[in-house]
Amino acid sequence: MSAEISQPDVEEGTRELENLTKLKADGVLDEGEYALAKQRVMDGQRRAALEAAGWVFQERPVAQPVQAIGYTDLTQEICASGMLAVDRVLDTMRGGAGADQQAQGCAGLAILAEKDGTRSKILAKDAVGVIVAAMTAHPTDSSVAASGCSALGNLAIGEGESDVRARGLRPVLAAMAAHGTSSAKVGAKGCAALANCAFSTEGETEVVAAGGAEAIVEAMCAFPLDTKLQEEGADALCNLTGSAAGKAAIAFAGGVAALEAVRSNVTGHPAAQRAQDCLAAINDEGT
Repeated sequence: MSAEISQPDVEEGTRELENLTKLKADGVLDEGEYALAKQRVMDGQRRAALEAAGWVFQERPVAQPVQAIGYTDLTQEICASGMLAVDRVLDTMRGGAGADQQAQGCAGLAILAEKDGTRSKILAKDAVGVIVAAMTAHPTDSSVAASGCSALGNLAIGEGESDVRARGLRPVLAAMAAHGTSSAKVGAKGCAALANCAFSTEGETEVVAAGGAEAIVEAMCAFPLDTKLQEEGADALCNLTGSAAGKAAIAFAGGVAALEAVRSNVTGHPAAQRAQDCLAAINDEGT
């Protein structure tokens, strides 16, 4: 007689599958990687229980070898084990891992940095330094750039803002300079990181002085129909409108025209409203 799967197993499997679905939606996993990762989550009784809970497993050939996905994939290790995996992931990244694993590690850290509790814990483990080192070591790799910007952007929320500004602002701008006009994903993640770095008054001043407005507008102009990038870009520019210097930087970079284009190109999308809000803030003479 086969053993029955326990409810905790089903709940754990569901959590892992939900994380994988999020990674696929965010573009971290492609179709083949997603299929292989799902295959690893389920086996035998566990698959039957998960299918009964509504998950669909489609058999399909994939090009990647099975051993390339799973606990050798740092993103998947964090998805499966959360904070329990962080030390090994950080040690692997510090040990000179290749670009693929550095991108995976950054993507996993970005996931953990979405929540206040885990964000503070990985900040204490110098995640910022590890991510910056990965981006510096692999400046031509767009996956490292995108995942690194994503992780730094999430770590810049709240208590991590000053640390990310001090050590991560330049690497984010460098990533956008290298990839922002060729990769919409890098552009969007970079804009989001700059937005969070500029959340405070001090942060706004530093981002403006470092050329943040120019980087944001350049990325927006490169992909005028990418709604994710346009929304992140408009958000970031909004955070630079708290001072006359910020407004001047936006205008000098061509930001007004870029925001007006957003209103025309993506009418009905939240990005258009964000662009309208930003234009109103620019025109407000109270600052």
